[in-house]
Amino acid sequence: MDDIIINIAYYYICITVILCSKICLASLFPNPKGRLPVRRALFLLTTTVIMFVSLFVNPPLTAQAAQAATGVPQIDAVLVLDASNSMKTSDPDKISVEAMNMFIDMLGVAGDKVGVVSYSSEIERQKAVLTLRGAEDKADLKAFIAQLNYGSYTDITLGMEEAARMLDDSLEPGHKPMIVLLTDGNNEMDPGKSKTLDDAAADTERIISEAQAKGYPVYTIGLNHDGYLNRGYLEDIAHRTGAKFFETSSADGLPEILSAIFADQMELKIVNIDNVTADGNFQVVDLIIPDRNIVEANVTFLSGNPVEVELYDPSGNQVLFDGAETILTQSNSYSLLKIISPGQGLWQIRVKGVSGDQIKINLLYQYSVDAGLSVTTGSNVYAGDTIPAEVVLYEGSRPTSNTDLYLNSTCVLRVLDTAAQQETQIPAVYRNGVFVSDVYLPEARTYEITARVEHPNFFRESEPVSITAAAAPAPTATPTPTPQPTATPAPTATRAPTPTAAPVEEPSDPFPWYFYGLIGLGVLALVGAAVFVSRRMKRNARVFTGKLVIEVTDHYTRERSAPQYRNLIEYGKKTDLFALLNRKGSPALERVVITPSPDAPSHMPQLIVKCNDPAVKFKKDFMEQDASKGIAMNLKSELLVMLEAENKQVKIRYTE
Repeated sequence: MDDIIINIAYYYICITVILCSKICLASLFPNPKGRLPVRRALFLLTTTVIMFVSLFVNPPLTAQAAQAATGVPQIDAVLVLDASNSMKTSDPDKISVEAMNMFIDMLGVAGDKVGVVSYSSEIERQKAVLTLRGAEDKADLKAFIAQLNYGSYTDITLGMEEAARMLDDSLEPGHKPMIVLLTDGNNEMDPGKSKTLDDAAADTERIISEAQAKGYPVYTIGLNHDGYLNRGYLEDIAHRTGAKFFETSSADGLPEILSAIFADQMELKIVNIDNVTADGNFQVVDLIIPDRNIVEANVTFLSGNPVEVELYDPSGNQVLFDGAETILTQSNSYSLLKIISPGQGLWQIRVKGVSGDQIKINLLYQYSVDAGLSVTTGSNVYAGDTIPAEVVLYEGSRPTSNTDLYLNSTCVLRVLDTAAQQETQIPAVYRNGVFVSDVYLPEARTYEITARVEHPNFFRESEPVSITAAAAPAPTATPTPTPQPTATPAPTATRAPTPTAAPVEEPSDPFPWYFYGLIGLGVLALVGAAVFVSRRMKRNARVFTGKLVIEVTDHYTRERSAPQYRNLIEYGKKTDLFALLNRKGSPALERVVITPSPDAPSHMPQLIVKCNDPAVKFKKDFMEQDASKGIAMNLKSELLVMLEAENKQVKIRYTE
């Protein structure tokens, strides 16, 4: 939709330019009798050029922007499971199988790719990387994992090496590769084979180096059931390949760990919605969808027993799980609710579990947003230079128009000195629709710059930009010529020259820029004064229009008042919420001041709500607002005024 609006605006500008060119040509050729053919020809030529440019030339995107405009990334993953006999003791209920199933359920409905490897002292079983095309493919993978067998010894390097080979054979451009390794212990070589622990250590170094070169992060999970886990070994594999290490003493923690791995790879953040103690009945949990950029919401329910789940949309209608737009998958230890393209607003979940069970409810928002970094440099970059950098959030192939994503995020530039391996972090600020910052390059070295944007629900890292600063050139001194002695010529008799008048240099007649500049400044000053006077007159003349609908809710008694309608024109130019309630209710509402906006056009009236009392809270579109600076209310918008000390809420809606 944004692309359509942008294109309409683009062609509107082109048409405006064409019309302006026609006016200019009419002023240049005012005689319709003698110069009409010339004017028509020039107008036709101008129109043709502008339309040709508008059709075939688009605003250029930088390489960083094109890279950032990929939307939601897709995953190529290989799950590597320890199938040694010790897993029968450390995971008797096969919670690891449940956790791997949940990871598969969290993947996209279609497009992601997954393979499975189980190992002991040899490869027990493997399933080639499969492109998911629907629920049947996910069910096929789960069935394969459920049938895995166990062996006697453990050689972790076999599982890692086979996983890397499978990625080599299947990785698609633009997909994010990853390996998830689960084990409960150390390398334990089969004495019947020639491979030793030293050989395994050498293989580990080689596999890590290859994974680093190919960009394969290896997430490691240590199931430390007996206290003998080689933590340092697994941690080293994860950190050196750019992944994370997780440790748990019980298999019960595996579903949450797999959820965290998925979130880290997809650059998301886990939001804990609620922790519910089940009472055997349905319990209501709110699910807020705060942004239109959310393309998928994954809600996980972690419990010791299966739970029942119902979903209701912002209109209060129950949503059926159709397997396409809303998908519910369940097992003994988890349930996963996936909502595709959820509408913005307040949803509700009803969950029912076994009485006494603790149900942990987590949420992962999937955003169709990416970050692009660009830096501006001249033809040469030298040590000591400061270069400007710009970070843009992209939605699809265009910069996002959702300014709330910027306002609710922070941005940091990471500048890595590749020679010294030292990193400096520089904060960026939001200005004119983008994050901006200046990067100082102190030494003549190569620097790698990456931007990281942190939002409450996700994070994004840009592709790195490499800048090489050369040594600053030394100033060159101009040599002073050495005077040479010259022979004095002998005087000779000459005829006195006839005096001639020196040529008079005609003064140049430069273009009087200063004169026209003063005229331009004068015109701007007059226009500014006219605008100022006009706005001041409008501000003084502005009065209320429209109505307010007011509802008061008492959360203690659960009572809600009937809607009260107030015709604002009766209140002149200023009022407060206490007066609108006929001075009934909390006196704190007297500090909620409402005025008509002085800047809104008459055909689009707007209210400004201000309050300097920190005890009174405000929410608009499910987001908390700062009323000390004024909150704008357009027609048909709603605002919640919350009196936390009294546990009351006032909802106001602006209507015509």
